Amino acid sequence: MTHKAYLSIAVPFILATITTPLLGAVDMGVMGRLPDPAYIGGVSIGVVIFNTIYWLFGFLRVSTTGMSSQALGAADRKLCLLALMRPLAIALAVGTAIILLQKPILAFSLYFMRPEPDVARLVETYFSILVWGAPCVLANYVMLGWLMGQIKLRASLVLQISTNALNIVLSVLFVLGFGWGVPGVAAATLLAQTGAVALGVWLIWRHFAVRLDEVPWGELFNRQVVAEIVRVNGDLFIRTLCLLVVTNMFVAKGASYGKDILAGNAIILQIQYLMAYFFDGLANASSVVAGKAVGKKDPALFDRCVSLSWQWCLYGSILVSVAYGLTWDGVFRLFTSIPEVLEAGRDFAHWMTVFPFCASVGLVFYGIFSGSMQTAPVRNSMLQALAFYVVAQVCLTPLFDNHGLLFAFLLFALGRSVFLGRYVPATRLAFRRAHG
Repeated sequence: MTHKAYLSIAVPFILATITTPLLGAVDMGVMGRLPDPAYIGGVSIGVVIFNTIYWLFGFLRVSTTGMSSQALGAADRKLCLLALMRPLAIALAVGTAIILLQKPILAFSLYFMRPEPDVARLVETYFSILVWGAPCVLANYVMLGWLMGQIKLRASLVLQISTNALNIVLSVLFVLGFGWGVPGVAAATLLAQTGAVALGVWLIWRHFAVRLDEVPWGELFNRQVVAEIVRVNGDLFIRTLCLLVVTNMFVAKGASYGKDILAGNAIILQIQYLMAYFFDGLANASSVVAGKAVGKKDPALFDRCVSLSWQWCLYGSILVSVAYGLTWDGVFRLFTSIPEVLEAGRDFAHWMTVFPFCASVGLVFYGIFSGSMQTAPVRNSMLQALAFYVVAQVCLTPLFDNHGLLFAFLLFALGRSVFLGRYVPATRLAFRRAHG
């Protein structure tokens, strides 16, 4: 596995995954063109609520990529089919449950965030429209994860970019063109989510020619396999839960400093998402290569995957940090034209310059562990990083206010990298002993 071969997988995944946070970024950017900071604050909280919901079940994409890549490495068509159908059934069931529980979910979210009344009304409008797309979002997670695991690079890229491009166009049209405000931006995202499912089904049929009559339905819920899926997904669920606790604590604390700081922090958070999803593209490449190594029982390929991941953590951190340092003022202006929010952004934007160096190892090596289905280290490292963040926020914010909050967030990112990186040598050794 050369750098060129690794990048031939990673670059399409970077292009595909980095469009994901553009959904929330564009929604906020469109709202930032409206006169009241309440609009950007309301949509930012709405985005956090849905990120909370969907990230809790983000393991559906991650674990599906791991199972799909291992089935590909084993060259087993039946396993490839089951790697798609099992998580798809879970996704549709969970999505339906989210719709049924929408009222208590919204009530709890507003109670936890405690936004100002005008912001809360906008959050409710945004949420009540977009919640109907829950089954579509989770089904799309599964289909994208499966295509990634099969190394269908062009199909993965088409699915992500087409869906997100549609959302961007509709958001601008509905809000800036038709003047529909928050309902318009929510409706645009809902239509894009629905279109994603239709496109995903077509892409899978085109590349794999799946027929329902060849699916081994009797093996769909094999107890032993389902138990393994539950174990892996349980670890990833805890990982995501920790991440969401941090995000929601960050947003809630920022909201206590007023609407302008809330809006400025929301933009910083979106920039952080863009950076994180760049590294997520590298993580997806590492996940696929690691999963394929497990399926083929190839220790040399696994070791090479680890080596390339270390190197691209460094190269990627330098690239992202320099790019942000050169463009941060223009990036903020893309999100909003409100002077008070821009001023808040200028006061705090420099913190994100070091984020790539703090976070890259935790983000990229997450892919190796999930691809090889060794997810306990991911769970444990995130629990440790969460505890680190809570202590940091409690200690730093009374002294440094929002600067302390952002510093605590960077310490959390660094903790993720340090705590997960400690597990890498033992994992390599265990794989080599098992298959050497």
